[in-house]
Amino acid sequence: MTGSPALAVETEAPSYTAVLVDSPARKTPVREFDCNQDVYVFLTWHGLSGLHQITALWFNPSEKQESQIDLKFIASAGKTENWVALKLLDLKRERNPVLPSLASSKFIGKWETRIYLDGNFLEKKKFEVSCD
Repeated sequence: MTGSPALAVETEAPSYTAVLVDSPARKTPVREFDCNQDVYVFLTWHGLSGLHQITALWFNPSEKQESQIDLKFIASAGKTENWVALKLLDLKRERNPVLPSLASSKFIGKWETRIYLDGNFLEKKKFEVSCD
């Protein structure tokens, strides 16, 4: 009895890139941000389809979670681009609505964002915030 050859099925595993940028229009990687800027994680997905959710957890220089951003999106089978943002100016206003500049000192230093897709950890991105 001879075995029949196995069928080879080629499927493309989903892949992605995640880049920290200061504007979703400009996709140039940035590692240092001013405390009056927004911080974006720009994501490009390949081979991902259907409904998904990105979660970005943002940790301040004191290593405390400062914010959580959730984004639901529908990916097409080819290439899908999207982004999530940390709005530093909004956070400063929440901390001290009268004088947001007083809240700036809490934002100076090394930050980290942790990125998840559908609850599964993808990666960490580190960046620096300064107030000039």
